Amino acid sequence: MSAQIDKFCDDLRQKLNSLDHRITALKAEAEGKAHESKEAVKALLGAVQKRVDSHRAAIEAAKAKADAWAREKKANFDGKVGEWKKKGDVQLLDARAELAETYAVAMFELAVAAADEAEVALLEASLARLDAKAAAGAH
Repeated sequence: MSAQIDKFCDDLRQKLNSLDHRITALKAEAEGKAHESKEAVKALLGAVQKRVDSHRAAIEAAKAKADAWAREKKANFDGKVGEWKKKGDVQLLDARAELAETYAVAMFELAVAAADEAEVALLEASLARLDAKAAAGAH
């Protein structure tokens, strides 16, 4: 493997581990939220939403990269790769590999962003549940 691929794999492994830890923590948080006050849930929701909002530009850039890969793949790569291999056109094959790696990183960034959005949704669901419980207790 190339040094760039090795670095990408190491970075990906770190991000996956981080995402796994966040998902585990999120599950534990969700289970604990049923006992916390509405204000505590709102405060956490605000913090998570702020994190999501701060990454909005990166998310849009990742979407653009993913879309560019899909367009480029359809337009150029699928039918020409065999030709490039026959000719030994390393430059074009390297360019294709670079774009594929960029696409992989972009897709992973989108997956991490989706996990953040899921965290927001979970906290919003917790608030909705607290409202329902409060209304049921009021009657």
